[in-house]
Amino acid sequence: MTETSLIDSNARSIQSAVAPERSEEQAAEFEEVMQGDRVFFLQHPDRDWYVRPITPVEVAEGRALGNSVIEDALVLVGELAPGSRVRLIFWDSPPPVEEFKAMQKSVRKEWGVKSTGIKDRLQHSSKGRPRAKGFGQKP
Repeated sequence: MTETSLIDSNARSIQSAVAPERSEEQAAEFEEVMQGDRVFFLQHPDRDWYVRPITPVEVAEGRALGNSVIEDALVLVGELAPGSRVRLIFWDSPPPVEEFKAMQKSVRKEWGVKSTGIKDRLQHSSKGRPRAKGFGQKP
């Protein structure tokens, strides 16, 4: 389940937003986007953010929430804690990395979540990825 929160980094406030109604097709498309983000962080445990193009389903979601979102926007996807991600939509460059880091620090403090070190991230990552059988084993 995905929860949508609107985060105002200037006021340091977090407000839950009512998720827009989604058709089954939109829900499947949205889940595919979220799965792609999950996979990125599993494959890159040393990273806690990355930038990717916005998807049509995210444009529709943003507009349903009353925001003016353009089709050629970019998304900074950040991991607040393993398994909890935030998406910041932007169309000006450079990406709002410093805004994300400030938000990440504030949210982690509010949630009582400690920053995860690389060892913790690697351990979390190894739990989520199946290992190929037969590789690295002696015959």
